[in-house]
Amino acid sequence: MNVIRFNPQNANTIYIGTACGGIWKSTDAGVTWTGLEDFLPSLSIADIAINPRYPDSIYVATGDGYGYESGPYDFWGGLYTAGILVSPDGGQTWNPTGWSRSQVDRDIIQRLQLNPGNPDILLISTRNGVFRSVNCGTTWTQVKTGHFYDIEFRPGSSDTVYTTNGSGLYRSVNKGQSFTLLNTGLGGGRVSLAVTQANPDIVYSLSETGTFKKSTNNGQSFTLTASKPTDVITMYGYYDCVLAASPLNQDIVFVGGMDVV
Repeated sequence: MNVIRFNPQNANTIYIGTACGGIWKSTDAGVTWTGLEDFLPSLSIADIAINPRYPDSIYVATGDGYGYESGPYDFWGGLYTAGILVSPDGGQTWNPTGWSRSQVDRDIIQRLQLNPGNPDILLISTRNGVFRSVNCGTTWTQVKTGHFYDIEFRPGSSDTVYTTNGSGLYRSVNKGQSFTLLNTGLGGGRVSLAVTQANPDIVYSLSETGTFKKSTNNGQSFTLTASKPTDVITMYGYYDCVLAASPLNQDIVFVGGMDVV
């Protein structure tokens, strides 16, 4: 299972995206599940984004976003991405958007985000750059080149958004039209980010090498914490590097790896 998303207006409705098993939906808080489509162009699902204003409008980033990746052309995961798909009816039917790929393109989407203040604006981070759409995915513009991993909006803001490549944090203050490098030295390889509504100034970062850092000034600077996740957890490379922060308590952070000791 790669991703879990809740309907923002009804927490009993849940969507999951799997590494090779397609998209599943529950309308009873996870008691029962229904597979939504067995004939998508890719049954590997990297990410799901739900329109907060119209929650039956759902975007899916296809491809196994964090299957084992070695070099620019070697991928031991599920399928490469087939692009971004959209459903207007809660997952009953699916249509391609303007960002489509075939398996021969060997592309991978790592993260999909809708602008919280204007969900017509979409951002994706991929192994070949960051792309942006301002018309619900119909057309796209590449705004960064390179391999980028996570994307997070500053809580309470639709203008400020963060993204990461193998070591640096980039910030946009214009809804993702352009990004400026703020910091390097966040680790190496995949870098995951976490923000919290409890304190919008905080940004946490975790690299696949186990480097864990915290910023209290919107990413302007980062410091190592006194303790680190690798004291109690084993990182397992590129595909086990999950980071989240509580929206209610800025000091509660969750990390996913392979072994917890």
